[in-house]
Amino acid sequence: MGPLWRIVFVAAIVAIACAAPARAESYLGLTFPQQIGGATLGEIHDYEKDDPGYGYSAAYELPGWAIDVYIYDLGMSDIPDDPLSQVVLRQLAQAKNEIFEVGRQGYYSDIEVKEEFVLKDAQGKPRYVCISFGYVVAKRDADSVLCLTSWKHRFLKFRMTTARRAGSDREAEDFVGAWAAMLWPSQ
Repeated sequence: MGPLWRIVFVAAIVAIACAAPARAESYLGLTFPQQIGGATLGEIHDYEKDDPGYGYSAAYELPGWAIDVYIYDLGMSDIPDDPLSQVVLRQLAQAKNEIFEVGRQGYYSDIEVKEEFVLKDAQGKPRYVCISFGYVVAKRDADSVLCLTSWKHRFLKFRMTTARRAGSDREAEDFVGAWAAMLWPSQ
């Protein structure tokens, strides 16, 4: 095989590399994985450029789900790496209030808090504080789970929404559990 084969081979490698660009950028110290918990990384949004402290979000695509993951610090440098700290619990309360505010604006109706809970890792260490909701959006019943944690002195928030059905809370817990394994691999 002569030089033509080498040119075709190199061109094929370049075409593959260009067709599937690696998205390994870091946002406030976090690299959003391309695949996690069965979901695929979608669009990343930069809030930081216009509103410092508001960080970044990544949409994740999982059939039947709308999933957004946010990392931000609100300009705070003293966020404890403890999901049960008052700082994180206040942020969770604020995020909960934002959901009710969206309801007051008419986008959601019949909002109910189904459960407030703490998710622990395999060693029993608290990793997330969460709230599960039920509401109506676009005339459809929905289940939504909000989970918040702190990681490397940043807030990490998960919003996961799907059609109301049995087992949806467990699916959301599995997704944030996959993140826990990535964020705290040896702890």
